[in-house]
Amino acid sequence: MFSQTELGQIEPELGFQTEHPNCILFMHPYPPVTLLTQCPTPSLFQSRPQSFTPTLPAVPSLSSSPWVACTPILPPTHLGAAQQQWGVLGREGGIQLGSPQVSLAGSAHSLGYYGLAVSQPGEGLLEFLEVGYLDDQILSRYDSETPRYRPMVQWMEQNMDQHYWNSHTKELQQWQAWSKENLEMLRQYYNQTDNWIHALQSLLQCEVRVDGSTGGFLQLSYDGRDFLYYDLKTQTWVASVPQAVIIQRTLNANKPYLRWLKVYLQELCIHRLKTYLVYGRESLQPKEPQVLVSDRPTPEGFTRLSCRAHGFYPQDIAVVWLKNGVAMSGETQSWGIVPSGDGTYQTRVTLEIDPSSDARYQCRVEHESLAQELRVAWEPKSNPLLIVGAAIGALLLLLLVAAVTGIVLLIRKRGTGYSQTASK
Repeated sequence: MFSQTELGQIEPELGFQTEHPNCILFMHPYPPVTLLTQCPTPSLFQSRPQSFTPTLPAVPSLSSSPWVACTPILPPTHLGAAQQQWGVLGREGGIQLGSPQVSLAGSAHSLGYYGLAVSQPGEGLLEFLEVGYLDDQILSRYDSETPRYRPMVQWMEQNMDQHYWNSHTKELQQWQAWSKENLEMLRQYYNQTDNWIHALQSLLQCEVRVDGSTGGFLQLSYDGRDFLYYDLKTQTWVASVPQAVIIQRTLNANKPYLRWLKVYLQELCIHRLKTYLVYGRESLQPKEPQVLVSDRPTPEGFTRLSCRAHGFYPQDIAVVWLKNGVAMSGETQSWGIVPSGDGTYQTRVTLEIDPSSDARYQCRVEHESLAQELRVAWEPKSNPLLIVGAAIGALLLLLLVAAVTGIVLLIRKRGTGYSQTASK
């Protein structure tokens, strides 16, 4: 359990009434938490069950938070419920999902939860998905196809008990159902009557920076555009579009919930991040890249040099081709940094050259796991036809020398025999 010190100094507020007079929230202080709500239609609020005990992602000896609010359209603040469906998101800004962009392991770390809920699931498009990350490693996953909160790395499975996974499975199943209502509400706000696929996306993250300072945020987007976000500095919600203003006002009127978000992002999430770093320290250790240089001819008569680096972690790496010690940039093609499937990454950079060139080519690799830059030289392969030709030429030369030697010896022998006959 979190102690009152860990939770921060939050005074209980029972029977807190939001801006809307018909939405009354009764909160019983820690522990446990019971919410009794009376909310208006889903066009403004999403009612929770009459009795609901929320939970936070717990580490051993840590469990639920006592401060949860009657809130519209929010993902579960402990996870930032959201999803990753690339075809629907990021069309016009908003939160860009994918592998999270994080700093190098060992210098800065982040814990984040990313997700998406869509109005019309289909083939290859899940209705609901949530993925948790530590830096750039996937920790956990829940989706509508397999509605079970589950670990994605071995050390999470080893350190988190079954109660942890079961409790969050139940809560995420509830959020999956509520997400449908949230999406319908947003369609009403935007006056949308079409049959297009619409997406509600969210991102929750806390981080420890290089200088030891901490930060965090919670952001929502709708159809790839920023919709609403929580500003930790001002401890208020900020609407990004006019359609979010009514929700912004409602959330900012809920003072206990605002304070709970502050405590979560500044304390609870950071505590959890540091705990996970201890659990996953082995998998987060930098791993050196293995580098392979190769070549192949192109149909146009050039030689394509390829430098492949693989097996490295974290993902930030610099791979550059050098010509006589000078970096080549415009002439090269990078294939991006992609996961290898085992927690490491790989990348490839190619360069086309004139095969008759006598320049020296090297692949230079820089990565945090390396004490100094690594350079691997390209050694041009000898032409096999030239090798065969040289061998045949050498053989013919050897035969010619042998023939000449034999003729000389034969002449000498005959000359000696003639001299002996004449002397007689």
